[in-house]
Amino acid sequence: MITYQDGIYRTTRPLTQASTTIDANRLVLIRTEDDFGPASVLAPQVNTHNQWSFATPGLKLRDADDLWGRSLVQLPPEGFYTLTRERVFSPSNRWPVGALVQLGYNRQGRGILFIARRRASLDENDLFFASSGQGIDDEWFSYLSAVLYFDEARPAPATSPEPN
Repeated sequence: MITYQDGIYRTTRPLTQASTTIDANRLVLIRTEDDFGPASVLAPQVNTHNQWSFATPGLKLRDADDLWGRSLVQLPPEGFYTLTRERVFSPSNRWPVGALVQLGYNRQGRGILFIARRRASLDENDLFFASSGQGIDDEWFSYLSAVLYFDEARPAPATSPEPN
C-alpha cells in the first residue's frame, strides 16, 4: 500500500468501494491518524466561512486503491495567505502584491481566493472575507505565501447553576 499524507486533494479518477463512489475532479480529505489509519478518504460536507468540514468516517483505503491514490493532486491547505504577485481581473479591479486573501475550494477541488476587506462601519476591528470569491488556476498556488495567525479559542458554553 502506498503511504498517504494527511491533507486535501483533488481526485483525477473515480474511486468505488461497495455502493459508494467518489467521482473524478472532487475535493477530498485524506486522514491517516488513529481510527482513520492507515488511510481514509473523506468527502466535503459543509462549507462554513469558506472552509470545508468533511464527512466521517469516510472510506478506508485498501491496497487495491493504490492506483487511485497515486493519481491524487495534493492541494495547499485552506487558510490565509498573502499574494506574491498582483492579481488583475480588469483595469479597474486589481489585488496588489501583499494583499491578504483566504484560500478555499469548491467541491470540484478548484481554488477560490477571497480578498480581505475592512468593513466600512468600523464598529469592530475585524477583517471580513466574503462568501463568494474569485476562482484561480492551480498555477496561482505558487503565488501564495502562508500567513501565521492566532486562532482564538471558542468560549465554553454557558452552564446553568446547580440546583440546591
